[in-house]
Amino acid sequence: MGYYQSNLRLLKEKEPLLVRRLDKVSTLKDIHIFKEKVVPKDIDLDKTDVIVVLGFGLGDLIKELIKRTDEDILILVIEPSMPMFKSALALRDLSEILKSKKVSLAIGETPISATLGRLNEYSENLEGIFELWIVENGTFFNPAKSYYLEAKRYLKEAFSIMSHHVVTVRRLHITWKRNVLRNLEAMVIHPGVDRLFNKFLKKPALIVSAGPSLDKNIKDISLAKDRSLVICVDTALRSLLGQGIRPDLVVSVDASCENYTYYLKGIDVDGLILITNPIVYPDIITKFGERVFISDMERPIVKFLGGFIGFKGYIDKAAGSVSQYAFNLARHFGCDPIILVGLDLAYPDGRFYAEGIPKERIKKAQEIEFKDKVWVEDIYGGRVPTSHLFYTFLLWFNAKIKETCNLTTYIDATEGGAKIEGTRIMTLKEAIKEFCRSKIWIKRILFDALSYYKPPSTEGLIRGLDELIDEYKTVKFLSEEGKRKVDSILSKKTYGLEEIDQSLQRLDGITQRIIEKENFSSFNQFNVQSLLYEMKRNLRRIKKGKDIFFDLAKEYKTFFEEIQKLCDGIALDLEDARDRLSRS
Repeated sequence: MGYYQSNLRLLKEKEPLLVRRLDKVSTLKDIHIFKEKVVPKDIDLDKTDVIVVLGFGLGDLIKELIKRTDEDILILVIEPSMPMFKSALALRDLSEILKSKKVSLAIGETPISATLGRLNEYSENLEGIFELWIVENGTFFNPAKSYYLEAKRYLKEAFSIMSHHVVTVRRLHITWKRNVLRNLEAMVIHPGVDRLFNKFLKKPALIVSAGPSLDKNIKDISLAKDRSLVICVDTALRSLLGQGIRPDLVVSVDASCENYTYYLKGIDVDGLILITNPIVYPDIITKFGERVFISDMERPIVKFLGGFIGFKGYIDKAAGSVSQYAFNLARHFGCDPIILVGLDLAYPDGRFYAEGIPKERIKKAQEIEFKDKVWVEDIYGGRVPTSHLFYTFLLWFNAKIKETCNLTTYIDATEGGAKIEGTRIMTLKEAIKEFCRSKIWIKRILFDALSYYKPPSTEGLIRGLDELIDEYKTVKFLSEEGKRKVDSILSKKTYGLEEIDQSLQRLDGITQRIIEKENFSSFNQFNVQSLLYEMKRNLRRIKKGKDIFFDLAKEYKTFFEEIQKLCDGIALDLEDARDRLSRS
C-alpha cells in the first residue's frame, strides 16, 4: 500500500466524491494483468480532441497519452470496477495522471453517466465539433465486455447530440442575437419564470406535445381541467383549441418566423399565458400581451444582459426541443407526477403530427424522415420509425428521467410512439383518474405571479449597451488592422526567423487586444471561443515545413475576418436596442 495514500491525496483534489466511494470497497486479492494497449507511434494524436480509454489498467497507457497529447485534449478514462481502480492506486505511482487537468476519471459509474454525463460537462463550453477516438485498453477489458459495449453505444450517441448542438448554434447565432435585442424591452417588463418555481409542489402536470398519438386522447385532456397544470407546447396549441381546450400555459421557444407562422399566427390566445425565452421570435411575445413569463438561457448574450436587469430563472432548452423545455419547466415547478401526452418522438403508422398541424410543416417533416430513419422500440414492444433528431431527444428524456425517477413519477400517457425509459405507461384517462383528483387554484397562482412583478430600472442596461457599442467599434478597427498585417505578410515570398517571430507576435498581440475587450467577449462568448478553438486546433495540426509560417498567418486572417463579420452583423441592432430603451 506504499503508493495508496499519496495517490489518494491527489485524487481527493480531482474527484472528492470518488474518494468517498472508494472507502466502501476493497482492493482485489488476485489481479490478472493482460498486456496494456500501446499507442502506435505513427498515429497522429493532434487530429484528436477527445480520447476515451476503456479500462484504466495500471495507468501505463494513460501516462503515454498524457505525454503525447496537447494540453486542451480531453482524456476520458472509463473503468467500471472500483476494486480494480483501488488496486491500481495501491500498486503504482499515478501522480502524473491524477495531476493532469486533461484527464477525466469515470470510475464505477453507470455507462450513461460515464459517457453522456462526463462529455456533457466537457461540452458545456464546447465551441466546435470534436474528433473522438476510442481506445480499448487490453488490461481487464474482457471481464467487462458488456459494460464497455454499452458505453461505446452511448459515446456515439453523445457525439451525435453534441455535434447537432454545435451545428445549430453556429447556424442560428445571429438570429438569436437579433431576437434577444428586439425582445430587450420585454425582458425588462415581464417577470421571470422563477416566480413559479416550486409553486406547484406535488401537483400533477400534463405536458401536451403534438405527436400523432395525440389524436387518440386529446378530448380526455379536458378531464384534467383545474386538477392538473396543463402545459401545452406551441406545436399542439391549434389542436387543443380545435377541441375547445384552453391550456394553463403555452410554451414557445423557437427563434424562427416560420415556427410562429405555423403554430401561432392568426389564432386566439386571449387569456392564455406564455412561457418563453429571450431568443424567441419577437411577434410571439407581442401576441400574448402582458401575460408572459420569460426564462434565462445558457447563451452569452442573455447572461450579459441579465447582469444589468436581473436574472429570470434558468430553464434548459436541452437539444432544442420545446417538449424538453416544457418538461424542465414542470420539474422546476415541483410538479409530481409529470404526465406526458402526445410525446411520440417517432412516426407511428407513418404519421408525423396530430391533426391541426399545417400541411407545409408535415411535408417538411416527411422530407427529413425519409432521409434520416432510425428504428426504436415502441410502447407495445414492437418497432417504430423515428428521425435521427427525434432519437437524440429520446436519449435525452431517457437520461433525465433516469436521473430523477426516484424523486418524481413520470407517466407516459401518449398511447403510442417510442418507449421512454423510466416512465409508467398508462392511458390518459387512467392517469387522470389516479393522479388528478383534487382541485388546484391554478389561475390564482399564475396571475398572482404576473401581477406582483415590478420591472427594474434600465439606466444600468443603457450604460452597458453604450460601452458595448464602443467596444464593437474598437474590435472592428483591430480586426481590420489584423487583416492588413496578414495581407502584408502573405505578399512576401521569404522571411528570416527573427522577422517571422516578430510578425507572429504582432498578430498574437492584436488577437489578445480583441479578446481583452471584456464586454465584447462576454456578449459574443460562443463566437469568440469557437474561433479561438478552431484556430488553436488548426495551429496544433499544421505540419512542419517551409510553408508553416504562411499557414499560421492564414489562420490569423480567418480569425480576423470572422470577427469583422461578427461586428458587421449585429452592431446596428445594438444601437437600435439602445435607442428604443432610451426613448421608453
